[in-house]
Amino acid sequence: MITKALFRDLSEVEILEFRQWARDNYKPEDEINTLWHSVVQDECADMIIETQNRIRTITPKMIDGCLEGCNHQMEVWEKLYRIALPMFDEITHITNWPSVSEETYMYISRKFIEFDKVHHPEVLFGGLWMNSGFAIATRIADWRIDLNTCKIEMKHA
Repeated sequence: MITKALFRDLSEVEILEFRQWARDNYKPEDEINTLWHSVVQDECADMIIETQNRIRTITPKMIDGCLEGCNHQMEVWEKLYRIALPMFDEITHITNWPSVSEETYMYISRKFIEFDKVHHPEVLFGGLWMNSGFAIATRIADWRIDLNTCKIEMKHA
């Protein structure tokens, strides 16, 4: 392993540029190249941690539990989003949607369709989920929610 002592010192501007390079070029599922400058390696490590903190687990039992005791599709939607985003009450805006696998998405969609047939027979069954649910991603395991596909803006203290 190459130590940080072997890398040249960077100016503040260069540090920002190196960090940006890492953000633009590194994918958290890839190995970190030990020949990269330590600033780049540190940024890559931060990205891995961010990714790990932005993947949530959801199970069919958890999804089914979101439907219990609800009379309106927005209640179900909010419960699902609270699983994905435990900090839900602190969020001011979400750009794009959290992502799930096709299997997970279809399971939730079927549940929304069944729910709407009973509670909202006048609407397009599953329409709320189709318009405001999670997105489908091809590179995520079943029963996981990936928050890396959305930008989350939080309330400021």
